[in-house]
Amino acid sequence: KLENLDYVREAYHFAKSHNIQTVIHGGDIIQSTLSGVKKEYEVEDKQIEHLIESYPYYADIKTYITLGNHDFNTFIRTDLYQRMVNARDDFDVIGVKRAYLPWLGNQLAVLHPVRKYRIDIPDIKPDLYLKGHTHKLSTNPDSIYLPSLSDDMLTNENAQPGFLTGTIE
Repeated sequence: KLENLDYVREAYHFAKSHNIQTVIHGGDIIQSTLSGVKKEYEVEDKQIEHLIESYPYYADIKTYITLGNHDFNTFIRTDLYQRMVNARDDFDVIGVKRAYLPWLGNQLAVLHPVRKYRIDIPDIKPDLYLKGHTHKLSTNPDSIYLPSLSDDMLTNENAQPGFLTGTIE
């Protein structure tokens, strides 16, 4: 319902034109069975097909996905995510709730912090936490809450979508 594929395409075009080869997605790449789905995507299979067909594709950009609470509802019940990963060689699902990603000798933790998960994942102290779920950008000394690539932003109807770029030096 609130997807903004034009903006997602713009973000990937930016990545391609700036030789960015890694995109980290903080979760909720689909809506799953939660409310607010366009009528044509009420069936989860249709959401996955739409994602496979419509999400930007560049062979030299890898998208690492940590599954969020919306994804999790589908992931635990069906093989849809396996089909998605098999169909898209640019997608790599790295975990649920918390995943670790080595990046140029650094350890990143990509989190989608939702309390209702019943998964116990060890917290290995990374160099940086990247957190999804909140739909807003905020930072503190060891964490970055990722902005949303859609324009829903939930708490501020005037907010604009966003993405971050980063360089490890």
